[in-house]
Amino acid sequence: MHATQSAVVAVTGGILASVFIAALLALLFICRYRLCANAGSSLKKEQGSDVQQHGFHVSRSDIHLISSIEMEDGDYIMDSIDPEDLVIHPDLDKVLESHRWKWVDDALGIVPHCLQMLKGCHLLSERLVTTAMASTEQQKFVELAMVAKSVLPLVDDVLRSMCPPIQPRGVENRAAALLRGVNHLGSLTEQTCNVSWPSDILDEMNMHYQKLKAIARRSEIQFRNEQNLEADGVTIVESCMT
Repeated sequence: MHATQSAVVAVTGGILASVFIAALLALLFICRYRLCANAGSSLKKEQGSDVQQHGFHVSRSDIHLISSIEMEDGDYIMDSIDPEDLVIHPDLDKVLESHRWKWVDDALGIVPHCLQMLKGCHLLSERLVTTAMASTEQQKFVELAMVAKSVLPLVDDVLRSMCPPIQPRGVENRAAALLRGVNHLGSLTEQTCNVSWPSDILDEMNMHYQKLKAIARRSEIQFRNEQNLEADGVTIVESCMT
């Protein structure tokens, strides 16, 4: 039973830890293409016009979580994972703090809040693994693993929404879905492990979501105002012509 429990805990940790790693890889992938796009116009012509108006050549379909592809099979073998193989690199936090996201065209300031929400997922995964390793309630951790697996496509959606051209309302909707999924996971963790720390992480993630939501609302209002001005301008021109 101990070996099975360790396998369940390993899968739970692996699923959540992969969220953070995949987010980092996706963002670095975007940044690399941003720098390459600025290197010369010839490279832009070769890459096509997927999002040419923003100077990027990364399509939303290019962003995939490795784990979301690997874990699609319902008969995934838990015993094939060693917990030691899932240790998160100690320098990952330092890489995120290097502000590489500034290379992305994000005049509205949406990406930093998305990154903070993903960092919350990473912190939750680290603390969940530590707590779960000390528990003996196997069945409850099987349920945690299933909930963690359900969060993966939500993270994938957030990553895709961060690819240019960024649509603030779309990012907000996907971030809201992610927050709901992580809230479920956090609540289940509190009930399973009899701990309170997930609430602190969820509060931090919710704070960044509220800021992201406010940005999306302002952007939507500005867009509507611009449309109204354009419509008024057309009306004035038509009146003058008649």
